[in-house]
Amino acid sequence: MTDVLDKYFKDIDFLVKGDERSNNYMVAMHEAFYEFASKYVENKIVLDAGCGSAFGSSVLSRKGKKVIGIDIKPDLIDWARNRYTDKNLNLQCMDCTNMEFPDEYFDIIVCNELLEHLENYKEFLREVTRTLKNGGIFLCATVNSKYTFKKRDGSPRNKFHYQEFNIEDFSELLSVYFQKIEILGEKANSEFQHFMTHKPSRIIESIISKIKIKERIPVKYRRIVRELLSGKKVKRILSKDFFISSNSIDEGIYLVGVCRNVKKCLKNE
Repeated sequence: MTDVLDKYFKDIDFLVKGDERSNNYMVAMHEAFYEFASKYVENKIVLDAGCGSAFGSSVLSRKGKKVIGIDIKPDLIDWARNRYTDKNLNLQCMDCTNMEFPDEYFDIIVCNELLEHLENYKEFLREVTRTLKNGGIFLCATVNSKYTFKKRDGSPRNKFHYQEFNIEDFSELLSVYFQKIEILGEKANSEFQHFMTHKPSRIIESIISKIKIKERIPVKYRRIVRELLSGKKVKRILSKDFFISSNSIDEGIYLVGVCRNVKKCLKNE
């Protein structure tokens, strides 16, 4: 089954828990988000949009009544179905900008690092408002553009990102679709936060990204270089080393939106 994933590891954002080709501290950070989301899903019908390798969907299924994970990659969904066999977890190949679910079907919709990967992200948000129940909750995590690499024109250097958001842009976008939103930041504890935001390390990563060799360098070697430069070891970093809160949101490596009360007018557009 590993061969199925080979092509996806050319995408530096691709994450599989327990696979050495994945960036272990990014896996931990994503897992922390799903553990945070799990607080909302007990006995609920849940959608994990853009579920990827589905390790986050599996986390949600520990408490959710029914969890559906969708992704547009059929071979990846087939791989995930073989790996995660929870009875209340259903993985489907589907375009999240044109979902095949009835109106007001889900209690909770979750998406983790998806918005920046969607060219038609507003179509996805309209689908969220259509399929989310009245009183439901939308939990959305996206990269904080403060910590991303950019081209001279300000557009994302990451070739898989169509757009990225700062706090103001993210808040303004979600406010179009929801009456009540709260923006939080996801950070590491002080030791690991230093590792992840270490400026000299980021300069080097920016350079190797600019000359398009970052994807060719195995994750473990990039991690070792950053550990040497920052003086912090992160091989054993865990989800418990991250936290999501309203304190110093701008320092969050990820921004997290907790959204309630769909604006009904959008359903009639």
